[in-house]
Amino acid sequence: DGSFVLGAFSGDGIMAALGAAELLAGQLLGTAEATAHAAAFHLGRYQDPTYQKLLETWDSHAGQL
Repeated sequence: DGSFVLGAFSGDGIMAALGAAELLAGQLLGTAEATAHAAAFHLGRYQDPTYQKLLETWDSHAGQL
């Protein structure tokens, strides 16, 4: 809790970093609502049984790292 990482932007990092930082700052300051896909980036997803089941079904071609 209390640690936040913005990273792995690949080759588009210089363009995406400012927008990502603005979204994160809005969340931290309470001035912006979380986007619909925010939960997909929360580390707690690995404790979710439904997500664990999904991980078991993904193959190497699912586009997930």
